[in-house]
Amino acid sequence: MRKEGTHRRLPALLLALSMLLSCAPAALAAETAAAMQLAKTEGVVAISNNRGRSVSLIEKMRLYSGYHVETEEASYAWIDLDSTKLNKLDALSEVEIRKSGKQLELLLNEGNIFFNVTEPLEDGESLNIRTSTIVVGIRGTCGWVKIIDQWTVEVCILEGTVTISVTDPVTGQTKEETLSAGERARCVVYPQDRDGDKCDILRDRFQREDIDGFVLVELKPDAPLVEKIYAESGIDLRDWPRDPDEWLKEDQEEVRRKLEDIEKALEEQDEHISKDPVWPEEPSAVQPQPEEEPFEEPVPAPTPQRLMMKITDDAAQAHLASTARVYVAASPAPQNNLANVLEVDSGLSVPAGKTLDLESGIDAAVYAPNTLQVDGTMRLHGGSLTNGGAVNITSANTLRVGGNIVNQGVMTVPATGRVVVEGTFTNDGTITPTQGATIQARQFVMNRPVTDWAVSGAPDSSGYYFLVYVGGGTPNPPVDPKPPIDPNVRVTVTFEGNGGVWPNGNGSIGNSLPSGATLQTALADVGYPTRTGYTLAGWNTAADGSGTAFAAAAPITADVTLYAQWAAGGVTWRYDEPTATLYIEGSGPMEDYPLSSVSIADAITTAPWAEYAAEMRSLVIEDGITSIGESAFCGCTGLTNMAIPDSVTSIGSFVFAKCSGLTGALTIPENVTRIGDGAFYECSGLSGTLTIPAGITSIGSSVFYNCSGLTGALTIPAGVTSAGNYAFAGCSGLTGALMIPDSVTTIGDHAFNGCSGLSGALTIPDSVTNIGIHAFQHCSSLTSIAISNRVTGIGDGTFYGCSSLTSIEIPNSVTTIGGSVFLYCNSLTTVTIPDSVTSIGGSTFHNTALRTVYYGGTQAQWNALMPNTDLADMYDATIYCSDGSITYAPTPRTTTAPPYSDLPLDAWYAAAVLYCRDHGLMSGVDATRFSPGAGMTRAMLVTVLHRLAGSPEAPAASFRDVPAASWYAPAISWAVQKGVAGGYGDGRFGPDDPVTRQQAAALLWRFAGEPDALRQSAFSDREAVDSYAQEAVDWAHAAGILNGMGDGRFTPGGSATRAQTAAILMNYLRSQAGEGDALSTASAMDVMCAPSGMVPMEDGSFLVTDTYHKLLWKVRLGAGTVLAGGETTQGLYGEPLGGYNDASLLESFFKEPWAAVPFLDGWAVSDTANNAVRLVRRKDTQTLNGKTGEGLTVTAMGVTFDRPTGLAADKDGNLYVSDTGGGAVRKITPQGRVTTAASRLSEPMGLCWKNGALYIAEAGAHRVVKLKDGKLSTVAGSGEEGLADGPAEQAAFSAPQGVAVGDNGAVYVSDTGNSAVRMVRDGEVTTLAVRDVSLARAGLTAPRGLLLQGDRLYICDGFARKVFVLRLG
Repeated sequence: MRKEGTHRRLPALLLALSMLLSCAPAALAAETAAAMQLAKTEGVVAISNNRGRSVSLIEKMRLYSGYHVETEEASYAWIDLDSTKLNKLDALSEVEIRKSGKQLELLLNEGNIFFNVTEPLEDGESLNIRTSTIVVGIRGTCGWVKIIDQWTVEVCILEGTVTISVTDPVTGQTKEETLSAGERARCVVYPQDRDGDKCDILRDRFQREDIDGFVLVELKPDAPLVEKIYAESGIDLRDWPRDPDEWLKEDQEEVRRKLEDIEKALEEQDEHISKDPVWPEEPSAVQPQPEEEPFEEPVPAPTPQRLMMKITDDAAQAHLASTARVYVAASPAPQNNLANVLEVDSGLSVPAGKTLDLESGIDAAVYAPNTLQVDGTMRLHGGSLTNGGAVNITSANTLRVGGNIVNQGVMTVPATGRVVVEGTFTNDGTITPTQGATIQARQFVMNRPVTDWAVSGAPDSSGYYFLVYVGGGTPNPPVDPKPPIDPNVRVTVTFEGNGGVWPNGNGSIGNSLPSGATLQTALADVGYPTRTGYTLAGWNTAADGSGTAFAAAAPITADVTLYAQWAAGGVTWRYDEPTATLYIEGSGPMEDYPLSSVSIADAITTAPWAEYAAEMRSLVIEDGITSIGESAFCGCTGLTNMAIPDSVTSIGSFVFAKCSGLTGALTIPENVTRIGDGAFYECSGLSGTLTIPAGITSIGSSVFYNCSGLTGALTIPAGVTSAGNYAFAGCSGLTGALMIPDSVTTIGDHAFNGCSGLSGALTIPDSVTNIGIHAFQHCSSLTSIAISNRVTGIGDGTFYGCSSLTSIEIPNSVTTIGGSVFLYCNSLTTVTIPDSVTSIGGSTFHNTALRTVYYGGTQAQWNALMPNTDLADMYDATIYCSDGSITYAPTPRTTTAPPYSDLPLDAWYAAAVLYCRDHGLMSGVDATRFSPGAGMTRAMLVTVLHRLAGSPEAPAASFRDVPAASWYAPAISWAVQKGVAGGYGDGRFGPDDPVTRQQAAALLWRFAGEPDALRQSAFSDREAVDSYAQEAVDWAHAAGILNGMGDGRFTPGGSATRAQTAAILMNYLRSQAGEGDALSTASAMDVMCAPSGMVPMEDGSFLVTDTYHKLLWKVRLGAGTVLAGGETTQGLYGEPLGGYNDASLLESFFKEPWAAVPFLDGWAVSDTANNAVRLVRRKDTQTLNGKTGEGLTVTAMGVTFDRPTGLAADKDGNLYVSDTGGGAVRKITPQGRVTTAASRLSEPMGLCWKNGALYIAEAGAHRVVKLKDGKLSTVAGSGEEGLADGPAEQAAFSAPQGVAVGDNGAVYVSDTGNSAVRMVRDGEVTTLAVRDVSLARAGLTAPRGLLLQGDRLYICDGFARKVFVLRLG
């Protein structure tokens, strides 16, 4: 940054810079009323509201008009004015945000700002970036604004074309030039004594080397924007090898050196003025100057407690010449009995682009005939300003006074000027404002009025009064002052409520005060009247308003009676800070305040009182309010008490959501006829009996979600027709019987989930036609349930965890029973199921005490109905069918020792043999041997298939080599009848003949119903397969049921061994049941509730992350053992809550282990909900972001992850982490150094490192991208959400979360939103598996992590609770 000499008298010039796009207007894509928010921050960022108060920084916080954002060294802030207006504030910068309707403005007080407006503004909408000397009007372009010094502001345009108009306010001269992409304009304001023009525009072109680092890091990852910049400006950032992060670090280092130079210079001068707000411990060495003659009324003497020191304007001016921001600190001890005051006795100029801050406790005084010239920014953080000379304000937001202003001289405020006073503005002199100027204060005492200007009659919502323009001419010369306030003369004002009532309950009230005091002062002592259905509009000497109107600042010099004037209707609000009480007053409906966040988890009201959300304690809603607006008090966590008046008839959505501090009984007035979704969401402190008004006809979603303090019986009014999703979920304090009226037709998903206190018998009336999933989950005190006979389906988990339920009868209207319906109903012994039921989902009877099932159909129907994988859940139960009964004998599902002497547990077929044995399909050739290498005979295979079908009877088949009494005769008869197998044509069946591999495939294919093959097999000897078996072999291979010999051949005529047959049967059954390939047996898959990612381990087993149980599993050979993660407390619905603890493996806690990858001497695991990356070693876990542990030295790990998900490691041992919430990918070296590999991504998730490139599943952008040599490119995906194959750049995905890459360059993608697995190869996208095609029966639901090993693609699906495998090739 260049430094030039100081001009003590910088002229009051306005440089108006208006920028208009040369392109035609286009439709606005984003809603302009969208909420402004602080999208993210880096480093130290401070926020203050429009009252100058510090605001706590929260993620994606809402910003309001008047908010200030300030960054420190190496710190940045991203500001979204809406989704199409993105801005980034550079380090050591400050900006104020202003908004009025569709008019947006960023007031840059210091530093630099980058802007990217991606859509043209609509008619009537504006966006300006303003400094103390220029205004940049933006219509839809990209560039940055940089304050160089007090004379110069630089504007650079990256794309788009603008017109710049510069007007000299002294001469009226106007200059206009066109600025195109790639051009830079230096807008200069010259001193007053300069000959010729007083302002100018200096144009040139800039190169990519001129782009600041803080801008470059935003551009490089945005490939479309980079292309657009190149097309319009010729600036090529596409293949530029320069690392933006390194560029940024160089800029930061340069700034650091400059700050060090400034600090050193300040220390050498040994004056009590510093660049940074760190106050010295010793008194300043500045000597007091001789005191000048005081102005007419001297400054009041300070109180003894005040810190005392005298500071000269010369000292302040000297420091303003060398630094952009100067703080003046109060002396720590009295000195020469002089007040802490900055005395302007020779003149002081705050140049444009500079800031002068006076610490709280320091006043300022301007002595005649001297001038305080403010072209930049001046702030008194608590002190007062007394002006006896001249104060000239030349730019916006330049003078903020935390105390009072007493003006006895001349104050000039032009149209762009702004003066903000937190105390009282007393005018005894001359104020010369220009129309458009802003002068605001908590109170005005206009002892000398300003012609054509008046004080506003009422304060705004923040408590400020304004000096407003009311005339039509130019400001007039000063007039004679009004008589001063005389404390020796008292006057009496009588206030008549005129229909209103005062706080003391009376209709009138009086006040005695000194003559000359204002009406505002008189009202401050007695308060304001209220009137139901009306808003206070002013005061008049006549009740009907025909007399003299009195404004708030009007002086009262004689006794007077004033009548309140009322306006019908309207709702107002006010906040009383001493009592922390918000008052909603008036009558009629409140305004709605839609949430700015799509997630209720981090939402907060958008109402104007949002800044008090954390400190507000009480809410008073006046009787007369008829509706409470949407989200009006959402997120007011400090609120502890409120009452809803009887006048309210409607309660909007999310009105009190997340008001977790509310306590006491909840009383809903009986006049209420509507309660919106989420109205009392997570109001866990509310207590007492819940009474729902009789006029309610529908209970919306999440209305009372997690209101666990509500107690007593729940009575639903007779007129209610539906209970929405999660309506009463988590209301564990509700007790007694639940009575559902026969007006209800729909019960939503999770409607009563977690209502563990509801007890006794539940009757779901016949009016109900739909029951949502998990509707009564964890209603653990319900003892019996009668289901409506109009319900046709019972959804997943409907009665999950109803542990007191002993029996249930399914009505004959039901045709489907979902998965996990009675899971963990551990008292359930008896179930009645009609023959109308055609399907039962998995795990329906898992962990029950089931002993008796009454089934209305036949045994064969039951065998076809019950999922094979759930047979073990029926052990010890008897199923009574219409033609007899079925009993399943209990059999252990896992063993600790080999069950056969010839079955090594590490053999490739061991899991398959155990699986078939556990499911009763195959047994040993004797008690101790299985004979895995022996051939499988035709009789053996059809017998296995016969058992698989439930051993149905069939007419005897006649073969001369099949004795009627043989053990295999029934199976052969069945196989012939069903067309599964036939004889040789010579009267023989050949029961003892060995089964060839192609015969085994053909028999299984016929048993399965001869399904179509998804694709042709790629076996090198496919042509050798007999024609009758070719389609069967293609089907079995594509479905992952049957493999080749390892050398690319199938060998169709080779014998199928018993081990091979066991593997084929297991693969087939698990493909039908949803367990995927032979990763592990069913017993291992049962414990892994939500597999998210997996990685191979050295011993051939797999490490699998489980986001439900919060554990890491080691899975191998039919056994799943916990590798890491301890037992934690359970949540509202019995789910493990997880936690955070670095300890030994089984004592460590996770919250959401997402992915795993080898790293250092263990495995890195992304723990998403803990915002951490963990290192899992052989003995302990350790967190990588910021901690150091045994055997690992972690440096520079101060990065904070925001929902880390995908992981990958390169050949050099570097770890890559998808920082999903931060929209970036971070790189961690083995030495612990953290850098950003890619940024500006939209929810990056799955990662894969292959062939020197990092592949990224970008879920938020619905695409897959590749990072190589620092350049980001798209692998596949148009960016539009959908499901479409074809050319990679045109294909459509939906929120892909996983990616894997093969040696042949094929890219495999978990297309999570589409429940599909896709492949990108040779520029084309094809779908390998999708829920309703290839893996529909397996339940592919939400594929996530992928692992590619050879020709097997393992797919983790947490929603399906399975790990699938897809055979490739």
